[in-house]
Amino acid sequence: MLRSRRSCRNPARSDFLDDDQRRLLAVKAHAIGRKALLELTTIFTPDTILRWHRELVAKNCDSSEKRKHGRPRIRQAVVDAILRFARENPTCGYDRIQ
Repeated sequence: MLRSRRSCRNPARSDFLDDDQRRLLAVKAHAIGRKALLELTTIFTPDTILRWHRELVAKNCDSSEKRKHGRPRIRQAVVDAILRFARENPTCGYDRIQ
């Protein structure tokens, strides 16, 4: 993976590794553990690699895109019934029809 990036002079740049390579490195580093990573000589610090793993796990567990925002809409059948009731009972004020 890193052999293909030898020509890059600054490994700390964000475009040194793409997301798939970061993901692979983070998963393998998590399996090794932080203490073992401290004993190895790496281009990136163990904290950086483990941060990538935390972000990966957080991204997979995040379901905020699946949630709907705001109050659910009223069904059209209920809206039609309310409007029909209002037309049939013109003396019934707005305050009573809610």
